[in-house]
Amino acid sequence: MTSQQKQMEVMQALMDELDKNEFNYNFDKERMVLESGLTSDGTNVKIKVLFQGSGSVVYFLIPFPFNIKDERRAEAAVATCTINYKLLLGAFSYDFRDGELHFEYSELIENSVIAGEDLYTIFITCLRMALKYYDKFYMLSKGMIELNAFFEE
Repeated sequence: MTSQQKQMEVMQALMDELDKNEFNYNFDKERMVLESGLTSDGTNVKIKVLFQGSGSVVYFLIPFPFNIKDERRAEAAVATCTINYKLLLGAFSYDFRDGELHFEYSELIENSVIAGEDLYTIFITCLRMALKYYDKFYMLSKGMIELNAFFEE
């Protein structure tokens, strides 16, 4: 099986699960990129599913639609490191230079079989992780909360 065939197999398995769960998405077969999103309590997050490297890694990416303000970047770095230390799946990536923030997860698919249900679980878990911390990162960036309040439940 070629890399492109494997990619299509993985995407089709994910799309079948998204369809089964009545989840809206757009799929660009030429670029081999699936885009979707989720809205919860007025917060909208978008997710991209694509392939990296030679196509042997499926990559789930959720970019945050705002950058951390310059004067809050050190606090956001501490928040990101603290959260990532506790995460079992995925990580927040944060560029201290420009304040860009996103959540990401990658899975090696070369020589492996990943069930559609597993891909869907990863997809939903990534969205939930981004939603869980979205408001806190936004408020921290805007100076609406201090770092200690970021970690309060």
